[in-house]
Amino acid sequence: MLTMLDRVQYYLLFFICSTLIICTTPQVLRLSISGGLSSKLSWYFIFIGIVVTILFRHKYVFEQRQEITLPLKYICAYLFFSLMSLLIGLYNFPFYDAVFNAPVAQFDRAHLLHDFLKEYGINIESNHFFLIWMVFRLIRNLLLETIYTFGASYCIYIWFRNKEDLCIRALLRGILAAVVVILVYTVVEIPYVFYNNEYCKAILTFLNPILHDIKDGGTWWPPLLWPDIRIRSVFAEPSYLGIYMAFAMPWLWYMMISKKHYRANLFMAVIILLNTFLVFLTKSRTGIVILIGELLLLSLVAVYFFKIKDFKSLFRNIAIICLSFAAFIGANFLIEHSSFDRTNESQKSNIEIQKQVESYVSENVSSLRSSDKRSNRARFSIMIANLNIGVEHPILGVGPSLRQAYAIHYLPTEAFEDNEVRGWIQNQKAKGVFKGSFPSLGEYTTRFAETGLFGILLFLLPPISLIFKILKIILTQNPVSENDYVLLYYLISLLGILATGIGESLNVTYCYWILLGIGFVLTINRERKLCVDKGKL
Repeated sequence: MLTMLDRVQYYLLFFICSTLIICTTPQVLRLSISGGLSSKLSWYFIFIGIVVTILFRHKYVFEQRQEITLPLKYICAYLFFSLMSLLIGLYNFPFYDAVFNAPVAQFDRAHLLHDFLKEYGINIESNHFFLIWMVFRLIRNLLLETIYTFGASYCIYIWFRNKEDLCIRALLRGILAAVVVILVYTVVEIPYVFYNNEYCKAILTFLNPILHDIKDGGTWWPPLLWPDIRIRSVFAEPSYLGIYMAFAMPWLWYMMISKKHYRANLFMAVIILLNTFLVFLTKSRTGIVILIGELLLLSLVAVYFFKIKDFKSLFRNIAIICLSFAAFIGANFLIEHSSFDRTNESQKSNIEIQKQVESYVSENVSSLRSSDKRSNRARFSIMIANLNIGVEHPILGVGPSLRQAYAIHYLPTEAFEDNEVRGWIQNQKAKGVFKGSFPSLGEYTTRFAETGLFGILLFLLPPISLIFKILKIILTQNPVSENDYVLLYYLISLLGILATGIGESLNVTYCYWILLGIGFVLTINRERKLCVDKGKL
Protein backbone atom coordinates (compact mmCIF):
# COMPACT_ATOMS: atom_id res chain seq x y z
CA MET A 1 0.00 0.00 0.00
CA LEU A 2 1.55 3.28 -1.13
CA THR A 3 1.52 6.24 1.21
CA MET A 4 1.07 9.84 0.08
CA LEU A 5 4.83 10.39 0.53
CA ASP A 6 5.54 7.36 -1.69
CA ARG A 7 3.36 8.86 -4.43
CA VAL A 8 5.06 12.24 -4.13
CA GLN A 9 8.48 10.60 -4.44
CA TYR A 10 7.31 8.52 -7.40
CA TYR A 11 6.09 11.58 -9.32
CA LEU A 12 9.19 13.57 -8.41
CA LEU A 13 11.43 10.90 -9.92
CA PHE A 14 9.12 10.61 -12.93
CA PHE A 15 9.29 14.34 -13.64
CA ILE A 16 13.03 14.47 -12.99
CA CYS A 17 13.60 11.70 -15.55
CA SER A 18 11.17 13.13 -18.09
CA THR A 19 12.67 16.65 -17.95
CA LEU A 20 16.34 15.66 -18.25
CA ILE A 21 16.07 16.42 -21.96
CA ILE A 22 15.63 20.18 -21.35
CA CYS A 23 19.07 21.28 -20.17
CA THR A 24 19.62 24.85 -21.48
CA THR A 25 16.52 26.78 -20.43
CA PRO A 26 16.21 30.51 -21.26
CA GLN A 27 17.55 33.03 -18.73
CA VAL A 28 14.03 34.12 -17.75
CA LEU A 29 13.39 30.66 -16.23
CA ARG A 30 16.63 30.55 -14.23
CA LEU A 31 16.92 31.45 -10.56
CA SER A 32 19.97 33.37 -9.43
CA ILE A 33 20.05 31.51 -6.11
CA SER A 34 20.71 28.23 -7.95
CA GLY A 35 24.28 29.13 -8.89
CA GLY A 36 23.48 28.52 -12.55
CA LEU A 37 22.10 25.02 -11.91
CA SER A 38 18.54 25.99 -12.87
CA SER A 39 19.57 25.99 -16.54
CA LYS A 40 18.24 22.44 -16.41
CA LEU A 41 14.49 22.04 -16.13
CA SER A 42 14.95 18.97 -13.91
CA TRP A 43 16.57 21.21 -11.28
CA TYR A 44 13.17 22.46 -10.11
CA PHE A 45 11.93 18.95 -9.36
CA ILE A 46 15.24 18.02 -7.76
CA PHE A 47 15.00 21.11 -5.57
CA ILE A 48 11.46 20.16 -4.52
CA GLY A 49 12.69 16.63 -3.81
CA ILE A 50 15.48 17.89 -1.55
CA VAL A 51 13.02 20.12 0.32
CA VAL A 52 10.60 17.18 0.74
CA THR A 53 13.43 15.02 2.06
CA ILE A 54 14.39 17.66 4.64
CA LEU A 55 10.78 18.21 5.74
CA PHE A 56 10.09 14.49 6.12
CA ARG A 57 13.57 13.46 7.31
CA HIS A 58 12.05 11.57 10.24
CA LYS A 59 10.46 9.18 7.74
CA TYR A 60 13.87 8.04 6.50
CA VAL A 61 15.17 6.66 9.78
CA PHE A 62 15.64 2.93 9.35
CA GLU A 63 16.56 0.08 11.63
CA GLN A 64 19.99 -0.27 10.07
CA ARG A 65 21.15 3.33 10.20
CA GLN A 66 24.59 2.49 8.83
CA GLU A 67 23.11 2.00 5.39
CA ILE A 68 21.97 5.61 5.24
CA THR A 69 24.72 7.28 7.27
CA LEU A 70 27.59 5.79 5.21
CA PRO A 71 26.61 7.67 2.01
CA LEU A 72 26.23 10.84 4.09
CA LYS A 73 29.73 10.36 5.50
CA TYR A 74 31.05 10.00 1.95
CA ILE A 75 29.30 13.21 0.83
CA CYS A 76 30.71 15.07 3.83
CA ALA A 77 34.22 13.73 3.09
CA TYR A 78 33.89 14.71 -0.58
CA LEU A 79 32.67 18.20 0.37
CA PHE A 80 35.44 18.66 2.94
CA PHE A 81 38.12 17.66 0.44
CA SER A 82 36.67 19.90 -2.29
CA LEU A 83 36.45 22.82 0.14
CA MET A 84 40.06 22.30 1.23
CA SER A 85 41.14 22.17 -2.43
CA LEU A 86 39.23 25.41 -3.12
CA LEU A 87 40.62 27.33 -0.14
CA ILE A 88 44.22 26.31 -0.87
CA GLY A 89 43.60 27.08 -4.55
CA LEU A 90 42.36 30.57 -3.62
CA TYR A 91 45.40 31.10 -1.40
CA ASN A 92 47.75 30.25 -4.29
CA PHE A 93 45.60 31.88 -7.01
CA PRO A 94 47.92 34.06 -9.19
CA PHE A 95 45.27 35.83 -11.28
CA TYR A 96 43.55 38.19 -8.85
CA ASP A 97 44.63 41.23 -10.86
CA ALA A 98 42.94 39.79 -13.94
CA VAL A 99 39.77 39.24 -11.91
CA PHE A 100 39.63 42.66 -10.22
CA ASN A 101 40.66 44.59 -13.36
CA ALA A 102 38.56 42.65 -15.83
CA PRO A 103 36.78 44.67 -18.55
CA VAL A 104 33.44 43.27 -17.32
CA ALA A 105 32.29 42.85 -13.70
CA GLN A 106 32.96 39.23 -12.75
CA PHE A 107 30.35 38.92 -10.01
CA ASP A 108 26.73 39.88 -10.47
CA ARG A 109 25.28 42.32 -7.93
CA ALA A 110 28.61 42.67 -6.08
CA HIS A 111 28.95 46.29 -7.21
CA LEU A 112 25.39 47.03 -6.11
CA LEU A 113 26.08 45.71 -2.61
CA HIS A 114 29.39 47.58 -2.47
CA ASP A 115 27.71 50.89 -3.39
CA PHE A 116 24.88 50.19 -0.94
CA LEU A 117 27.34 49.74 1.93
CA LYS A 118 29.12 52.96 0.98
CA GLU A 119 25.86 54.90 1.23
CA TYR A 120 25.54 53.78 4.83
CA GLY A 121 29.10 54.66 5.72
CA ILE A 122 30.61 51.17 5.49
CA ASN A 123 33.70 51.70 3.38
CA ILE A 124 35.53 48.57 2.34
CA GLU A 125 38.43 48.78 -0.08
CA SER A 126 37.19 47.56 -3.49
CA ASN A 127 39.65 44.72 -4.01
CA HIS A 128 39.14 43.43 -0.45
CA PHE A 129 35.37 43.53 -0.88
CA PHE A 130 35.42 41.70 -4.21
CA LEU A 131 37.85 39.15 -2.82
CA ILE A 132 35.42 38.36 0.00
CA TRP A 133 32.57 38.20 -2.50
CA MET A 134 34.57 35.90 -4.79
CA VAL A 135 35.39 33.48 -1.96
CA PHE A 136 31.79 33.51 -0.73
CA ARG A 137 30.40 32.88 -4.20
CA LEU A 138 32.78 30.02 -5.00
CA ILE A 139 32.06 28.32 -1.67
CA ARG A 140 28.34 28.79 -2.23
CA ASN A 141 28.53 27.30 -5.72
CA LEU A 142 30.52 24.34 -4.39
CA LEU A 143 27.91 23.67 -1.70
CA LEU A 144 25.02 24.01 -4.17
CA GLU A 145 26.67 21.74 -6.73
CA THR A 146 27.38 19.06 -4.11
CA ILE A 147 23.77 19.15 -2.92
CA TYR A 148 22.45 19.13 -6.46
CA THR A 149 24.61 16.17 -7.50
CA PHE A 150 25.57 13.80 -4.70
CA GLY A 151 22.81 15.14 -2.47
CA ALA A 152 20.12 14.43 -5.07
CA SER A 153 21.50 10.92 -5.66
CA TYR A 154 21.32 10.31 -1.93
CA CYS A 155 17.69 11.52 -1.85
CA ILE A 156 16.72 9.06 -4.59
CA TYR A 157 18.45 6.30 -2.66
CA ILE A 158 16.62 6.90 0.61
CA TRP A 159 13.28 7.47 -1.16
CA PHE A 160 13.29 4.06 -2.79
CA ARG A 161 15.65 2.08 -0.58
CA ASN A 162 12.97 -0.51 0.09
CA LYS A 163 10.79 0.24 -2.93
CA GLU A 164 12.81 -0.89 -5.94
CA ASP A 165 9.80 -1.70 -8.11
CA LEU A 166 8.34 1.77 -7.57
CA CYS A 167 11.69 3.37 -8.39
CA ILE A 168 12.16 1.43 -11.64
CA ARG A 169 8.57 2.11 -12.68
CA ALA A 170 9.04 5.88 -12.25
CA LEU A 171 12.38 5.75 -14.09
CA LEU A 172 11.07 3.76 -17.07
CA ARG A 173 7.92 5.82 -17.48
CA GLY A 174 9.92 9.05 -17.21
CA ILE A 175 12.36 7.88 -19.89
CA LEU A 176 9.52 6.70 -22.13
CA ALA A 177 7.77 10.07 -21.83
CA ALA A 178 11.04 11.86 -22.66
CA VAL A 179 11.86 9.80 -25.76
CA VAL A 180 8.32 10.26 -27.08
CA VAL A 181 8.76 14.05 -26.75
CA ILE A 182 12.09 13.73 -28.59
CA LEU A 183 10.45 11.78 -31.40
CA VAL A 184 7.53 14.20 -31.74
CA TYR A 185 9.95 17.14 -31.96
CA THR A 186 11.99 15.49 -34.70
CA VAL A 187 8.84 15.06 -36.77
CA VAL A 188 9.16 18.81 -37.31
CA GLU A 189 12.97 18.94 -37.32
CA ILE A 190 13.70 16.27 -39.96
CA PRO A 191 11.77 17.97 -42.81
CA TYR A 192 13.69 21.19 -42.09
CA VAL A 193 17.16 19.64 -41.71
CA PHE A 194 16.99 17.32 -44.70
CA TYR A 195 14.52 19.08 -47.00
CA ASN A 196 14.69 22.72 -45.86
CA ASN A 197 10.94 22.86 -45.31
CA GLU A 198 10.00 26.48 -44.61
CA TYR A 199 6.94 25.66 -42.46
CA CYS A 200 9.01 23.43 -40.20
CA LYS A 201 11.72 26.09 -40.08
CA ALA A 202 9.16 28.63 -38.85
CA ILE A 203 7.94 26.23 -36.15
CA LEU A 204 11.50 25.54 -34.94
CA THR A 205 12.27 29.26 -34.97
CA PHE A 206 9.31 29.77 -32.64
CA LEU A 207 9.92 26.78 -30.33
CA ASN A 208 13.71 26.78 -29.86
CA PRO A 209 13.91 30.09 -27.91
CA ILE A 210 11.33 28.61 -25.51
CA LEU A 211 13.56 25.57 -24.89
CA HIS A 212 17.03 27.15 -24.97
CA ASP A 213 18.93 30.23 -23.99
CA ILE A 214 19.79 31.00 -27.59
CA LYS A 215 23.38 32.18 -28.08
CA ASP A 216 24.11 32.05 -24.36
CA GLY A 217 26.81 34.46 -23.26
CA GLY A 218 26.99 36.20 -26.65
CA THR A 219 28.74 33.30 -28.36
CA TRP A 220 27.39 31.22 -31.22
CA TRP A 221 26.12 28.46 -28.90
CA PRO A 222 23.39 27.34 -28.82
CA PRO A 223 22.22 28.56 -32.23
CA LEU A 224 18.60 29.14 -33.11
CA LEU A 225 18.85 26.51 -35.86
CA TRP A 226 21.67 24.00 -36.07
CA PRO A 227 23.85 24.91 -39.08
CA ASP A 228 24.81 21.37 -40.18
CA ILE A 229 22.72 18.49 -41.48
CA ARG A 230 22.37 16.96 -38.02
CA ILE A 231 19.48 16.25 -35.65
CA ARG A 232 19.48 17.71 -32.14
CA SER A 233 15.74 17.51 -31.25
CA VAL A 234 14.99 19.36 -27.98
CA PHE A 235 18.67 19.51 -26.97
CA ALA A 236 21.08 22.41 -27.36
CA GLU A 237 23.32 20.42 -29.69
CA PRO A 238 23.34 16.99 -31.39
CA SER A 239 25.97 15.52 -29.05
CA TYR A 240 23.68 16.10 -26.05
CA LEU A 241 21.03 13.94 -27.71
CA GLY A 242 23.68 11.24 -28.21
CA ILE A 243 24.73 11.49 -24.56
CA TYR A 244 21.14 11.25 -23.34
CA MET A 245 20.56 8.16 -25.47
CA ALA A 246 23.65 6.54 -23.93
CA PHE A 247 21.65 6.72 -20.70
CA ALA A 248 18.18 5.95 -22.06
CA MET A 249 18.76 3.28 -24.70
CA PRO A 250 19.67 0.38 -22.34
CA TRP A 251 16.50 1.10 -20.38
CA LEU A 252 14.44 0.99 -23.58
CA TRP A 253 16.06 -2.39 -24.25
CA TYR A 254 15.15 -3.53 -20.76
CA MET A 255 11.54 -2.51 -21.30
CA MET A 256 11.40 -4.65 -24.42
CA ILE A 257 12.99 -7.58 -22.57
CA SER A 258 10.65 -7.32 -19.58
CA LYS A 259 7.36 -6.76 -21.43
CA LYS A 260 5.10 -9.81 -21.44
CA HIS A 261 2.53 -8.87 -24.08
CA TYR A 262 3.06 -8.95 -27.84
CA ARG A 263 1.64 -5.46 -28.44
CA ALA A 264 3.85 -3.92 -25.75
CA ASN A 265 6.90 -5.60 -27.30
CA LEU A 266 5.95 -4.35 -30.76
CA PHE A 267 5.51 -0.81 -29.41
CA MET A 268 8.92 -0.90 -27.71
CA ALA A 269 10.51 -2.28 -30.89
CA VAL A 270 9.20 0.75 -32.81
CA ILE A 271 10.41 3.14 -30.08
CA ILE A 272 13.88 1.53 -30.07
CA LEU A 273 14.11 1.60 -33.88
CA LEU A 274 13.15 5.28 -34.12
CA ASN A 275 15.38 6.47 -31.28
CA THR A 276 18.37 4.51 -32.59
CA PHE A 277 17.65 6.08 -35.95
CA LEU A 278 17.89 9.51 -34.31
CA VAL A 279 21.23 8.70 -32.67
CA PHE A 280 22.75 8.07 -36.10
CA LEU A 281 21.10 11.21 -37.48
CA THR A 282 22.87 13.28 -34.81
CA LYS A 283 26.20 12.33 -36.38
CA SER A 284 27.51 12.72 -32.85
CA ARG A 285 30.73 10.75 -32.71
CA THR A 286 30.55 10.33 -28.94
CA GLY A 287 26.93 9.18 -29.05
CA ILE A 288 27.48 6.78 -31.96
CA VAL A 289 30.65 5.19 -30.54
CA ILE A 290 29.03 4.73 -27.13
CA LEU A 291 25.92 3.23 -28.72
CA ILE A 292 28.11 0.76 -30.59
CA GLY A 293 29.90 -0.06 -27.33
CA GLU A 294 26.58 -0.57 -25.55
CA LEU A 295 25.41 -2.86 -28.37
CA LEU A 296 28.58 -4.91 -27.89
CA LEU A 297 27.75 -5.22 -24.18
CA LEU A 298 24.21 -6.19 -25.18
CA SER A 299 25.72 -8.95 -27.32
CA LEU A 300 27.50 -10.27 -24.22
CA VAL A 301 24.18 -10.22 -22.39
CA ALA A 302 22.69 -12.20 -25.30
CA VAL A 303 25.49 -14.77 -24.95
CA TYR A 304 24.66 -15.01 -21.25
CA PHE A 305 20.97 -15.61 -22.04
CA PHE A 306 22.03 -18.36 -24.43
CA LYS A 307 24.19 -19.90 -21.72
CA ILE A 308 21.32 -20.01 -19.21
CA LYS A 309 18.90 -21.11 -21.98
CA ASP A 310 16.59 -18.10 -21.66
CA PHE A 311 15.78 -18.19 -25.36
CA LYS A 312 12.93 -15.69 -25.18
CA SER A 313 15.24 -12.96 -23.83
CA LEU A 314 17.96 -14.09 -26.24
CA PHE A 315 15.63 -13.65 -29.21
CA ARG A 316 14.59 -10.17 -28.04
CA ASN A 317 18.23 -9.11 -27.59
CA ILE A 318 19.03 -10.29 -31.12
CA ALA A 319 15.97 -8.42 -32.39
CA ILE A 320 17.26 -5.23 -30.72
CA ILE A 321 20.65 -5.62 -32.41
CA CYS A 322 18.95 -6.14 -35.78
CA LEU A 323 16.73 -3.10 -35.24
CA SER A 324 19.83 -1.03 -34.47
CA PHE A 325 21.50 -2.16 -37.69
CA ALA A 326 18.35 -1.33 -39.67
CA ALA A 327 18.29 2.13 -38.02
CA PHE A 328 21.90 2.68 -39.08
CA ILE A 329 21.17 1.80 -42.70
CA GLY A 330 18.06 4.00 -42.73
CA ALA A 331 19.84 6.98 -41.15
CA ASN A 332 22.79 6.67 -43.51
CA PHE A 333 20.48 6.58 -46.52
CA LEU A 334 18.58 9.68 -45.36
CA ILE A 335 21.80 11.62 -44.72
CA GLU A 336 23.25 10.76 -48.09
CA HIS A 337 19.92 11.33 -49.82
CA SER A 338 19.84 14.89 -48.55
CA SER A 339 23.34 15.60 -49.79
CA PHE A 340 22.58 15.10 -53.49
CA ASP A 341 20.02 16.07 -56.09
CA ARG A 342 17.04 14.18 -54.77
CA THR A 343 15.50 13.85 -58.21
CA ASN A 344 18.22 11.42 -59.16
CA GLU A 345 18.27 9.44 -55.96
CA SER A 346 15.60 6.85 -56.62
CA GLN A 347 17.98 4.24 -57.98
CA LYS A 348 20.99 3.53 -55.80
CA SER A 349 23.35 0.69 -56.59
CA ASN A 350 24.74 -1.63 -53.92
CA ILE A 351 28.19 -0.18 -54.55
CA GLU A 352 26.94 3.36 -53.93
CA ILE A 353 25.23 2.34 -50.68
CA GLN A 354 28.43 0.62 -49.53
CA LYS A 355 30.35 3.83 -50.23
CA GLN A 356 27.79 5.78 -48.22
CA VAL A 357 28.20 3.48 -45.22
CA GLU A 358 31.99 3.70 -45.44
CA SER A 359 31.77 7.50 -45.66
CA TYR A 360 29.47 7.69 -42.63
CA VAL A 361 31.73 5.50 -40.50
CA SER A 362 34.81 7.49 -41.55
CA GLU A 363 33.21 10.84 -40.78
CA ASN A 364 31.48 10.02 -37.53
CA VAL A 365 33.36 7.12 -35.92
CA SER A 366 36.91 6.88 -37.25
CA SER A 367 37.32 10.66 -37.00
CA LEU A 368 37.51 10.35 -33.22
CA ARG A 369 41.09 9.18 -33.61
CA SER A 370 42.15 12.28 -35.54
CA SER A 371 43.05 15.48 -33.75
CA ASP A 372 42.19 17.56 -36.82
CA LYS A 373 38.67 16.31 -37.62
CA ARG A 374 35.61 18.44 -36.77
CA SER A 375 35.91 19.79 -33.20
CA ASN A 376 38.63 17.35 -32.11
CA ARG A 377 41.46 19.88 -32.02
CA ALA A 378 39.55 22.25 -29.74
CA ARG A 379 38.34 19.43 -27.51
CA PHE A 380 41.76 17.78 -27.26
CA SER A 381 43.38 21.15 -26.60
CA ILE A 382 41.19 21.76 -23.56
CA MET A 383 41.79 18.23 -22.29
CA ILE A 384 45.56 18.59 -22.74
CA ALA A 385 45.47 21.93 -20.91
CA ASN A 386 43.56 20.26 -18.05
CA LEU A 387 46.11 17.45 -17.90
CA ASN A 388 48.99 19.96 -17.88
CA ILE A 389 47.35 21.87 -15.03
CA GLY A 390 46.76 18.63 -13.09
CA VAL A 391 50.34 17.43 -13.59
CA GLU A 392 51.65 20.71 -12.19
CA HIS A 393 49.17 20.57 -9.26
CA PRO A 394 48.79 16.77 -8.76
CA ILE A 395 47.67 16.54 -5.13
CA LEU A 396 44.79 18.99 -4.68
CA GLY A 397 44.54 20.61 -8.11
CA VAL A 398 44.05 24.36 -8.53
CA GLY A 399 40.63 24.38 -6.85
CA PRO A 400 37.03 23.87 -8.07
CA SER A 401 35.91 26.50 -10.62
CA LEU A 402 39.39 28.05 -10.80
CA ARG A 403 40.68 26.00 -13.73
CA GLN A 404 39.45 28.40 -16.43
CA ALA A 405 41.83 31.13 -15.22
CA TYR A 406 44.78 28.78 -15.79
CA ALA A 407 43.60 27.18 -19.04
CA ILE A 408 44.90 29.76 -21.50
CA HIS A 409 48.43 29.39 -20.07
CA TYR A 410 48.49 25.60 -20.45
CA LEU A 411 47.11 25.17 -23.96
CA PRO A 412 49.33 23.30 -26.44
CA THR A 413 50.91 25.48 -29.15
CA GLU A 414 48.78 24.07 -31.98
CA ALA A 415 45.58 25.02 -30.11
CA PHE A 416 46.05 28.67 -31.03
CA GLU A 417 45.57 27.74 -34.70
CA ASP A 418 42.02 26.53 -34.04
CA ASN A 419 39.21 29.01 -34.65
CA GLU A 420 37.06 27.65 -31.82
CA VAL A 421 39.91 27.90 -29.30
CA ARG A 422 40.72 31.42 -30.49
CA GLY A 423 37.06 32.30 -29.96
CA TRP A 424 37.25 31.08 -26.35
CA ILE A 425 40.42 33.08 -25.78
CA GLN A 426 38.92 36.27 -27.23
CA ASN A 427 35.76 35.76 -25.19
CA GLN A 428 37.77 35.40 -21.98
CA LYS A 429 39.88 38.49 -22.74
CA ALA A 430 36.73 40.49 -23.46
CA LYS A 431 34.76 39.34 -20.40
CA GLY A 432 37.30 38.13 -17.83
CA VAL A 433 38.20 34.72 -16.42
CA PHE A 434 34.83 34.01 -14.79
CA LYS A 435 32.46 35.57 -17.31
CA GLY A 436 34.26 34.23 -20.37
CA SER A 437 35.43 30.85 -19.15
CA PHE A 438 36.68 27.88 -21.13
CA PRO A 439 34.22 24.97 -21.42
CA SER A 440 34.54 21.92 -19.15
CA LEU A 441 35.22 19.39 -21.90
CA GLY A 442 36.10 16.08 -20.27
CA GLU A 443 34.76 15.38 -16.78
CA TYR A 444 37.81 13.48 -15.61
CA THR A 445 40.52 15.78 -16.96
CA THR A 446 38.63 18.79 -15.57
CA ARG A 447 38.40 17.22 -12.12
CA PHE A 448 42.06 16.22 -12.30
CA ALA A 449 42.96 19.86 -12.98
CA GLU A 450 40.68 21.21 -10.25
CA THR A 451 41.04 18.64 -7.47
CA GLY A 452 44.09 16.55 -8.37
CA LEU A 453 44.54 12.79 -8.15
CA PHE A 454 42.90 12.47 -4.75
CA GLY A 455 39.89 14.41 -5.94
CA ILE A 456 39.25 12.31 -9.03
CA LEU A 457 39.73 9.05 -7.11
CA LEU A 458 37.26 10.23 -4.47
CA PHE A 459 34.80 11.24 -7.20
CA LEU A 460 35.01 7.83 -8.91
CA LEU A 461 34.66 5.80 -5.71
CA PRO A 462 30.81 5.46 -5.82
CA PRO A 463 30.50 4.27 -9.47
CA ILE A 464 33.44 1.88 -9.08
CA SER A 465 31.82 0.54 -5.91
CA LEU A 466 28.55 0.04 -7.77
CA ILE A 467 30.20 -1.80 -10.66
CA PHE A 468 31.90 -4.22 -8.27
CA LYS A 469 28.67 -4.70 -6.29
CA ILE A 470 26.71 -5.57 -9.44
CA LEU A 471 29.40 -7.90 -10.79
CA LYS A 472 29.53 -9.64 -7.40
CA ILE A 473 25.76 -10.16 -7.42
CA ILE A 474 25.74 -11.43 -11.02
CA LEU A 475 28.69 -13.79 -10.54
CA THR A 476 27.41 -15.09 -7.21
CA GLN A 477 23.90 -15.79 -8.49
CA ASN A 478 24.39 -18.24 -11.32
CA PRO A 479 22.07 -18.06 -13.15
CA VAL A 480 20.73 -14.58 -12.43
CA SER A 481 17.00 -14.62 -11.79
CA GLU A 482 14.66 -12.77 -14.14
CA ASN A 483 14.04 -10.15 -11.45
CA ASP A 484 17.74 -9.37 -11.51
CA TYR A 485 17.96 -8.78 -15.28
CA VAL A 486 17.54 -5.09 -14.51
CA LEU A 487 21.10 -5.11 -13.15
CA LEU A 488 22.50 -6.09 -16.56
CA TYR A 489 20.86 -3.18 -18.36
CA TYR A 490 21.60 -0.77 -15.53
CA LEU A 491 25.27 -1.66 -15.83
CA ILE A 492 25.24 -0.98 -19.58
CA SER A 493 23.61 2.42 -18.99
CA LEU A 494 26.07 3.32 -16.21
CA LEU A 495 29.13 2.35 -18.26
CA GLY A 496 27.75 4.28 -21.23
CA ILE A 497 27.25 7.46 -19.21
CA LEU A 498 30.66 7.11 -17.54
CA ALA A 499 32.18 6.86 -21.03
CA THR A 500 30.60 10.19 -22.02
CA GLY A 501 32.62 11.78 -19.21
CA ILE A 502 35.82 11.22 -21.21
CA GLY A 503 35.01 14.07 -23.58
CA GLU A 504 32.13 15.90 -21.90
CA SER A 505 30.87 16.97 -18.50
CA LEU A 506 28.64 14.47 -16.68
CA ASN A 507 26.43 17.40 -15.71
CA VAL A 508 25.41 18.09 -19.30
CA THR A 509 22.24 16.01 -19.04
CA TYR A 510 22.45 15.09 -15.33
CA CYS A 511 21.71 11.42 -16.15
CA TYR A 512 24.72 10.17 -14.19
CA TRP A 513 23.39 11.41 -10.86
CA ILE A 514 20.05 9.71 -11.40
CA LEU A 515 21.83 6.45 -12.17
CA LEU A 516 24.05 6.81 -9.11
CA GLY A 517 21.10 6.97 -6.71
CA ILE A 518 19.18 4.19 -8.49
CA GLY A 519 22.28 1.98 -8.52
CA PHE A 520 22.40 1.81 -4.73
CA VAL A 521 18.64 1.20 -4.64
CA LEU A 522 19.19 -1.85 -6.88
CA THR A 523 22.16 -3.25 -5.00
CA ILE A 524 21.62 -2.64 -1.29
CA ASN A 525 18.88 -5.23 -0.65
CA ARG A 526 20.42 -7.79 -3.02
CA GLU A 527 23.78 -7.43 -1.31
CA ARG A 528 22.17 -7.87 2.10
CA LYS A 529 20.35 -10.99 0.85
CA LEU A 530 23.64 -12.46 -0.37
CA CYS A 531 25.16 -11.90 3.05
CA VAL A 532 22.19 -13.58 4.75
CA ASP A 533 22.37 -16.55 2.38
CA LYS A 534 26.06 -17.00 3.04
CA GLY A 535 25.36 -16.88 6.75
CA LYS A 536 22.81 -19.66 6.39
CA LEU A 537 25.33 -21.77 4.56
